[in-house]
Amino acid sequence: MSRFFQEPQVRFAVVTQGRTGSTHLGVLLDSHPSIQCYGEVFQYHGQMQFGVTDPEIVLTKHILPTEVECVGLKAPLGSFMVYPHIFDLFRQHQFRIVRLYRENPLDHFISIRMAQVSGKWGSKTDDGYGVPPITVGLDEVVGAMRIARYNDRIIRESTDAFPHFDLTYEEMINSDGIDRLLKFLDVAPAPLESPYRRQRLGSQSSCIANYDELRTALADTEWSTFFTG
Repeated sequence: MSRFFQEPQVRFAVVTQGRTGSTHLGVLLDSHPSIQCYGEVFQYHGQMQFGVTDPEIVLTKHILPTEVECVGLKAPLGSFMVYPHIFDLFRQHQFRIVRLYRENPLDHFISIRMAQVSGKWGSKTDDGYGVPPITVGLDEVVGAMRIARYNDRIIRESTDAFPHFDLTYEEMINSDGIDRLLKFLDVAPAPLESPYRRQRLGSQSSCIANYDELRTALADTEWSTFFTG
């Protein structure tokens, strides 16, 4: 590129909990010619990339000096629980926040459990998880959905004061959500690519062996609408 941005014009962080498609989103954004998107740089494996554990040094020495106009990173929930002052750094450097969610907490639970059972946390093929339907307990399902909803609330409350953009997993894969995100980041639309593929190939009921039993047990509760078949 002909111009070196010592400080990028736009800085952003993708704040999310796990199993929301954040790796796919990061790779999509990184494929844009005006964006450089790093991974989970405040996690151990990310810190090893730079050989330093201080988030401020990671940001100021390794992330922000860039040749592109827009630079960002993934900041999963665990990152700012370990380093709560990360938001102070984001504020200091005028970060924008991309909040990535899953609309359906049952889908979120299925994604976690199928990845745990299969050992596949990401895929670049269309083979899916490759495991038979699992049987899960009622308390496990309800507890997981409560935790997912609680974590989303923590993310919202921690980032409401920032310029922020809400994106759901469903919008990312099914609609114009990515185009609206690029507009939020002040970059022009461009074709984006990612090798990652959706791992769940079938319906909710194709993944949970006792699905009908769970749906009946929760029919008259706040969780009933998340059972989509």
